[in-house]
Amino acid sequence: MSQRAAGPRLSDRQRLSWLRLIRTPNVGPATFRDLINRFGSAETALEM
Repeated sequence: MSQRAAGPRLSDRQRLSWLRLIRTPNVGPATFRDLINRFGSAETALEM
């Protein structure tokens, strides 16, 4: 059996915000990480 990696559990709303942010033009993995670290959540980063 395979086990899922332990990580933060995201609500559907949070998951959608993560997807919206990572699919934003000019947002790659490093920028995504920087935005999450700076604003605390994808939803907050998208509001800015």
